[in-house]
Amino acid sequence: MGNKGMMTVEASVVVPIILIIVVAEFFFGLFLIDMSVVKSETMRLADEAADVWKTDGKLADGTYKSQQLLLRNKNFLQKNRRGQLISKTRLRLQKRIATRLNIASLDSYKVSISGDKVLVQASVRLGNPLLGGRKYTGIKGWIFKCEEKADITNEEELLRKLSGNSR
Repeated sequence: MGNKGMMTVEASVVVPIILIIVVAEFFFGLFLIDMSVVKSETMRLADEAADVWKTDGKLADGTYKSQQLLLRNKNFLQKNRRGQLISKTRLRLQKRIATRLNIASLDSYKVSISGDKVLVQASVRLGNPLLGGRKYTGIKGWIFKCEEKADITNEEELLRKLSGNSR
């Protein structure tokens, strides 16, 4: 008779612990998805900016093939002005990442072009999902930083050089 109510006490301790573990796994899974979003967008925008920067919208022979650029989806800078490329790439990076994030928030982002390299950096932060958690734990959250470099090249010019068909 002395063990009456023993299971209730054990369940009241075990069930919340299990729920906290399940919720933590759920949030971490969503953060992994956000990490892959940041990685894919930085890779994509680094390549796009490198292609646009190299040719300024024109090929080596001076022709502008607008339909091919449209089909390749590398035309986010339609007028191809180099001075605006970095700011437009920054803006596009910020919009594309911010709209696709699930639970993380965009912490910082940077685009720089130097020499023959385009460098795109972005970082996202997963804050503490518990209200007031930062106040009690002192943890600002987990940060994922991504940095992608792309060579400034143009596929059409590379193919032309490799095949020896210069005009």
